[in-house]
Amino acid sequence: MRFTAQVGGDHRCVIKFDPIDKDTYLLLHQTRGRAGQQHSGFELRGVARNGDSFVSTGAYVQQLGGGRQGWRLKLALQNTTITVGLKEGPETPILRRHFRAFRSHLNPIHQTSLGHVVVYGTHEAVAPDTVSGHVAIQALDAETDPVAWREEAGSFLSHMHSGLSFAHGGRLQVAQEDFIAGGFWTATFHSGIGFAPELPLQDFLNHGPFIDALVKGYFESGPLNDGYSTALGWLQLPTTFDEVRFLSAMTALEVIVDTQLPKAEKGGMMVKSDFRALRDKLNAAIDAELDVDPDARAIMKAKIEDANKKVLSQKIKALFKHLAVPTRDFDDATIKRLTAVRNEIVHRGEIPDRDLIWREIVLIRELINRILMGAIGYSGRYCCYVDGEHERTFPDLQPFPPAAG
Repeated sequence: MRFTAQVGGDHRCVIKFDPIDKDTYLLLHQTRGRAGQQHSGFELRGVARNGDSFVSTGAYVQQLGGGRQGWRLKLALQNTTITVGLKEGPETPILRRHFRAFRSHLNPIHQTSLGHVVVYGTHEAVAPDTVSGHVAIQALDAETDPVAWREEAGSFLSHMHSGLSFAHGGRLQVAQEDFIAGGFWTATFHSGIGFAPELPLQDFLNHGPFIDALVKGYFESGPLNDGYSTALGWLQLPTTFDEVRFLSAMTALEVIVDTQLPKAEKGGMMVKSDFRALRDKLNAAIDAELDVDPDARAIMKAKIEDANKKVLSQKIKALFKHLAVPTRDFDDATIKRLTAVRNEIVHRGEIPDRDLIWREIVLIRELINRILMGAIGYSGRYCCYVDGEHERTFPDLQPFPPAAG
C-alpha cells in the first residue's frame, strides 16, 4: 500500500492512503474480528524513496469501504515512529519529550553525569491540547554509546516526567519524543489528549528549586519507586466530580500506605498468639449459639479473622511516623474524619457534607503532597490553603531518607 504521512503543529501524525486493491480490502475485513474478541492491532511499516522510515504499532482500522475512487482505508494510530536523515546533526545524542499544556519559566540548565538537562515551558496561558513545553537531556561526550545512553536517559526522563506532572497538577501527555544521534532524527508520536492542571503543587513561574531537587534526587537516590508512581497516577485522575476527586486521592494514599509502610507496621493490633486465643473464644461462643444460621455463622467467623487488622486511620498515623511527614493540620480527629468521608462515599455513594467537601479534598491532597515531596527530596518552602482563608507555609519541611521509601 502507498500512503503519505504528515505531522502538523499539533504534533500528531496523520496518514492518508492511496486507494487499496480488492485483495487487501478483503484481507482487512477478514482480520477485523468479531464483537468481544481482543485485537492487538496492526503494525504499519513504510519506507520513503529517500530512505526515511515509518513504523506505527497498535494501529487499527477506523474506516474501510469502497466507491468510485476505489477501496478506501483509514487507520487510527497509537504510537508512530518516523526516522529521517540529517545533513547536519548535534555532536552528542539528545533525548527530548514534548508535553501538552505544560507551563514553566526560565529554568536553569543542570549538568549531570548523564548530560545537560533542561526543562522548558511557556509562561503564557495555553489550551490543554497545545504542545507548550519539554524536558530534554544531551550527552556530554561525543564518544557516548547512543543505544546504551538512550536507555538510561529514557529512565531519567520518565522520572522527570512523573515529577513535573506532580508539580503541574495533572497528567502531562507526551505528544512526541525525539532521539537525535548519529546523523538521524527519530521522532515518536503518541496519540492522546492534554489535561488541564488542577491544584498544582507549585506556581509555574517558580519551578527552579523543585526541578533542582528532582534532578539531584534521581542521581543521588534513584527514581521514585512503583508505589509512588502508582499513587501519583491516582492523584491525577481527571474528573469533574468532587466524589471522584476525593476518592482518587484517598486511593493514592492507600497505595502509598500499602507499598511504603513496612509489614510490621501494617500488622495486627494484638500479638498473634494473644489474638488467636481471643479468636478461638469468640468462635466457640458463636458455635454455642444454636439459633445462628450456618451461613451467618461462617460469615461471622470470617469477620473475626480480620478483626485484628489495623484500620486505615491507624495505618496513616504509622505512615506519618515512618516517613517523618510533618503532621501539622493532621491530628487524630482529622485523620478519622477523612477516613469516615471515604467510607461514606464508598458505601453510601453520598458526601456527608457537600459544603465542606473541598476542605477534605485539599487536606487529603496536601497530605499526599507532603509525602511525595519528601520522596523527591524537595525541602523548599511551599504554601497550602487548608482553611480556605489563611496561607500557611511550611519552612521546616525536610526530605525523609530515601531508604524509608
